[in-house]
Amino acid sequence: MAQEQQSSPPNLRPYNGGCHCGAVRYRALLDPTNLGAARCNCTICHKKGGLILQLSDETLSLVKPSSYDSAELGDYTFGSGSAHHYFCKTCGISVFSRGTYVMEGKEVKFVSVNGLTVDQGVADEEGKLDLSKVKIGYWNGLTDDWMSGMKDAPYPGGCV
Repeated sequence: MAQEQQSSPPNLRPYNGGCHCGAVRYRALLDPTNLGAARCNCTICHKKGGLILQLSDETLSLVKPSSYDSAELGDYTFGSGSAHHYFCKTCGISVFSRGTYVMEGKEVKFVSVNGLTVDQGVADEEGKLDLSKVKIGYWNGLTDDWMSGMKDAPYPGGCV
């Protein structure tokens, strides 16, 4: 019987981030060697810009405010209301999103931060998140074509 090969744990490092005015702050554990950065051409992602970094509830901690239902944090939903797009009510910066979506008949939870809100170099000497070196993948959310997967170039209606 062949022995199963176990993958090594990800190289998670702490990064701090937040909005422009500082009213919203978070700490995210990210693997700088595998950020999984993406852009999407759906209407909300296209309008708010940003860079999607997928996380999990366990790897995202709110620092300020301490809860998602705080008065300082705006929560925008549309359509089915299953995706929450959080933003700072003071400066308007879109900081993170969380919610659920359905893929192949199964409900999937998601958490993501706007990669453009991650602070530069606050975790350690090697902790700088140099976005010029980050490979970005592209999703086709405009036509709900999630099954085509991420591509190396924007789908029609998307932006680089």
